[in-house]
This record gives sequence, structure tokens and C-alpha cells, in this order.
Amino acid sequence: MNLEIFIGKRYVSASRGKGFVSFISIVSVLGIAMGIIALIVVLSVMNGITSEVREKILSMTAHAKIVAYKAPMPKDTDITPYIKNQKEVLATAPYIEGQALINIGQGYKGVQVKGIKPSAEARVADALAKLGDLNTLKAGEFNVIVGVNLANQLGVSKGDKIAVVVPKTTATAAGLIPRIKRFNVSSTFKSGHYLYDSTLILINIDDAAKLFQRKNNIDGFQLKLDDLFKAQDLVKKLKKTLPKSMYAFDWTSQNKAYFDAVRTEKAAMFFILMIIVMVAAFNILSTLVMVVTDKQRDIAILRTVGVSPGAIMRIFIIQGLVLGVLGTVLGVLGGVLISYFVPDIMSFMDKNFGFRLPAELYFISNLKPRIDISIVVTIVSSSLLLSFLATLYPAYKASRLQPARALAYE
Repeated sequence: MNLEIFIGKRYVSASRGKGFVSFISIVSVLGIAMGIIALIVVLSVMNGITSEVREKILSMTAHAKIVAYKAPMPKDTDITPYIKNQKEVLATAPYIEGQALINIGQGYKGVQVKGIKPSAEARVADALAKLGDLNTLKAGEFNVIVGVNLANQLGVSKGDKIAVVVPKTTATAAGLIPRIKRFNVSSTFKSGHYLYDSTLILINIDDAAKLFQRKNNIDGFQLKLDDLFKAQDLVKKLKKTLPKSMYAFDWTSQNKAYFDAVRTEKAAMFFILMIIVMVAAFNILSTLVMVVTDKQRDIAILRTVGVSPGAIMRIFIIQGLVLGVLGTVLGVLGGVLISYFVPDIMSFMDKNFGFRLPAELYFISNLKPRIDISIVVTIVSSSLLLSFLATLYPAYKASRLQPARALAYE
């Protein structure tokens, strides 16, 4: 075994009998471990929330959209020439969107009305593809499918009627009155995304055209891709092929504010929690400074028998890295284990203390942490780097020790 490794490991084990030094070593290891556990758990939970929200959003909408710049496009618009060479596009579906009000008790609730072509919509929205009642949205029958949360708020179920009020007026002999249309509730849907389940209603695209007086116009087309992360590249290519009257945008731009906020929060949490690891690294530095002071006689003897200053320096670097590696390994194991059991922990908290994730705030009610290997590697690398930097000063101090001065009082 290499001399530096042998002595460095011996110093780690020998320090157990040195009381205060041993205590600080344990604190250093535990500090690094706790910091890494916090980092892995927090970032894994944030990854899980981001992925879950993204999946829920894209389960009810398309990966990209093509719309007109100024006015709604004609219903018979054909976008095939613009996408025929884009193999990543799996399906398209026309749509009409608008705002409306629905009466709830003594007040009204604003909802998003989406007019769809049932057969085409099922190909671009995964959540709706599983909904067998989508074919109940037949043109002229004025049927509606509402989210489960909205249905609960309204107190309606399949077969009931709801009045949809469009915030536009119609001139009659009695004056200006708001446009009101009664719809039959043919089914409900559950996307798992709180916003959709609470504010979205689906109707046939022809009924939507009549409701919003769009005549033979639509708002645009939805596109589904074979890979959601190709959406940005597709939009760049469509900009070169689409006429000047149309433009395309993808799901990242639709929800840019949310995902940018999450990205910023993740970066902030990484640096904040890394301070815990930095504090533990300072403990390693303190430990090694005290060990160097305690081992002056040993260092002097090693130098006397011919051990080089570089070798002395490596001994204490190895000792510090052993502490850093121990803390890092414990932290990674603990972080991964706790992340794995976060759903069970949340279930226990909900069952016994009534603590649950507010769906109104986070759009989802269940946590499914996702451990990103690249993030774990970054955390491990940062921890080991901080541990290494913490060893440099005490190791350098040990290498500069003069044997004669250290043995003068022995």
C-alpha cells in the first residue's frame, strides 16, 4: 500500500481517541451527508413536480400550434404543405378557444371554452384519447365535457344542463343582452392538472363557432410530435415555410414564465443548500489544522527519515478526502433512499396530520420525485471539490513544518 494512503487512513482512525478532534470529524462527515441529502431530496422533488406538471399540461394540449397573426384563419385552411416534410409531426387538430362564464350559486366562474374536432383532438391530447365519451360532442347537439373539479363546483353530472355566458352582447328588440347558450353535460374528464380540471370545458368546434360567432373561421391548428423536446426546433423550421399571415409557437413559450421560475428556484436552492456542505468542509479544515498541531512530532520524525514535504502534504489531503468521501457516500445513499420514499412520507403526513400538497398552488396533488443522475454527479463533484480545497491549507502547513523546531521540546 502507498505510504501516504496508509498513514492518511491511520490518522483518520487514530483520531477516534482524540475526543474533540474526533467529534469535529464526525460533525464534518454528518454535515456533508446532511447537505447532500437535502440537495438530492429537494432537487429530486422539484424535478418531479416540473416533470409532472409538464406531462399534465401536454396531456391536454399540443406540443406546438400554428395560428394566424391578425384574424382567425378560414376553416378550410390546409397546413399540409407546410408540415409534410416534418416527419416529427404525428397529428394535427383544428381548434377554437374563448372565454366564458358559468353560473355557480350566486356568482359566476370564468372558464376556458375549447372547441374541438373529437376525432382529431384525441390524436393530439393524450388525456382525451382515453376518454370514450369524446364522440358525444356532435355538431349541433350542444353537448359539453367539463373537468371533474369544475363539475364538483357546479354540482352537475352527466345528463345535467349548464348555461354558458359569452362576454359579448347581442342586439335585440329589448336592447343589448349577453349571449347565453345552454349545454348538455355529456361527460367529465380528469387530466390530473388542477387548472384544466377546474376551468376548462370542451365542446364541438362547430358549436364553438356558433357560440363565439366565428362563422367559418378557426383559431388555428394543434400539432403533436413524436418527441416533445423537438418542438422548439420544429417552430424554427416552420418559420421558414409558413406564409407571412401565420406563425407557430411551442409549449415552452406557452408556459415560459412557469418553467423559467422553476429553473431559477432550482439554481437558487442548489447554491443555498450547498452552503451546508461548505460549512461541513470548513469543519474538515478545522479538524486537519488540529490534527497537524497534534501530529507535529510524527511529522518531524517522518521528515527526519526522508519523507518529502510533498508526501507529508498528500497524507493530510488523503485524510481530509476520506472524511469528504465518507460524508458524500452517506449523503448520496440517504438522499436517494429518502427521495424514493417521499410519496409514502407525504401519504403518512396527509393521513396523520392532514398535511398535503395544495393542488391550487402547484397544479398537482401528488409528489413523484425524479432523481437526475447528472444533478447527483454535480453534487458529488462539488462536495469532493470543497473537501479537497479544505485540505490544502492544513496539508501545506504540515509540509512546511521544520523537524528541528518540532522536536526541540520533546
